[in-house]
Amino acid sequence: MHIITVPFGYLLRPWPIVVWVRREVPALSVMSWGSAWVRGVLIVIVFTVGTVWLPSALLGSSAVSGAPRLVQDLIASGTWVVLLAFVIFGLRWAQRTARI
Repeated sequence: MHIITVPFGYLLRPWPIVVWVRREVPALSVMSWGSAWVRGVLIVIVFTVGTVWLPSALLGSSAVSGAPRLVQDLIASGTWVVLLAFVIFGLRWAQRTARI
C-alpha cells in the first residue's frame, strides 16, 4: 500500500504508482543568518501587533469600551479578521516578490 500526500490529507493507493512531475524551480537567493533572523522577528512582530495588540487596544479605547458587549465582540473580531487577512496577503506578496 502506498501513501501519497495531497493538499488536504492522504490518498491511499493499493498499487505502485510513479508520477514524474517537472517544473521550473527558481534559483534560491543567498541569505545570511542575520538577515533571516531579522526577517523572522519582523514577521512575528507584525503578526503580534496586527492580531493581538491592535484589537486589544481598540477594545480599550473610549469609543468602543462604552458599547454593548456584542458590539465590542463584533468590532474586535472584525478587526482581527481583516488584519489577519492583510498580514497573510502581505506575507504572500513578500514571498512572491522574493523579499522573504
